[in-house]
Amino acid sequence: MNRLHSMVLVCALLVGCGEKARAVEAELAAEANMVVGVPAGAGGPYSQPSSPCDVVDLRPLGSDVGRATSTATQTEGDGHQITGCIVDLSASDGDNRFKLFVSVDSDPDARFAVFDQAWSDARTTGHTVEPVELGSRAIYAAHVSGDGLHIETVLGVLDQNLYLEARFTGDGSQAWDSADMRDRLVGAAGSAMNSLAR
Repeated sequence: MNRLHSMVLVCALLVGCGEKARAVEAELAAEANMVVGVPAGAGGPYSQPSSPCDVVDLRPLGSDVGRATSTATQTEGDGHQITGCIVDLSASDGDNRFKLFVSVDSDPDARFAVFDQAWSDARTTGHTVEPVELGSRAIYAAHVSGDGLHIETVLGVLDQNLYLEARFTGDGSQAWDSADMRDRLVGAAGSAMNSLAR
């Protein structure tokens, strides 16, 4: 908090200088991306949800992935822990799973760098890896079984103070299409990003 900000805050809150001082305080807070002097989620346009399940939107995935039968939260990672929402889905021809991990903090670049490195290495293990246009940077990786009936996908997104990761694992009697699932994951991730925006 700078000196001018401190003076206005004291004037507005302690001395009672009136509405004009409060308006100046609100303007200064907005300019500093703060809420009454408390730093907002890493100084960017996104805010951390109370639960990642609050921002899960299954509609972009399509009805053929199944209906949600259960949801739970899960924390992953060692140095960079992240909490996600796991949604189990039941379709007419198999069980599927969608996961959404969200982190709004001061170091999303480090999280994305770890993701980028991990999936860059995965190119040699049969995964298709490609950049995607979403946020500042995004990478999609997928592996489809030889018969096409099992798919594992992941989408990592970096955008200002947000790191988001969406994953889908599917089985069934119909072959999965990697490009189609990429577009569905991008839709689900984009919907979550809209919900996380301040």
